[in-house]
Amino acid sequence: MLTWPLVTVFDFIAQPETHIFLKPNVTRRAAEAYGFEFEYRSGPNWQTYSRLLDFAATIRPDLLDLRPRGRLRLFGNHPSRLPSRRHAFALISTDR
Repeated sequence: MLTWPLVTVFDFIAQPETHIFLKPNVTRRAAEAYGFEFEYRSGPNWQTYSRLLDFAATIRPDLLDLRPRGRLRLFGNHPSRLPSRRHAFALISTDR
C-alpha cells in the first residue's frame, strides 16, 4: 500500500531542495496551527502534494531566520509542546 511517507521520502532524500517529505499528522497539525487550509487526502495525489508545496511557500518567510537546510526540518516534539506557535511552523521549511 502506498502511503505519503513512502512516496515522498525518496524524492526528499534525493532532492531536499525541491521535494518535501510528508508526515500527514504532523503536517496537518502544523497547518492547522498556522491557519492554513491543507486539504489533505490520505491516498497519494497531486492535489494534496501541491497544497503541501503551497504551505511550505506560505511559511517560508517566517522560517528564514532559522536557516533551514533542505525542505524539511522536523522537531521531535508535538507542535503543542513547542515553546511558541512559530516553532510549530518549523516542522516544514524551504530554502527557496
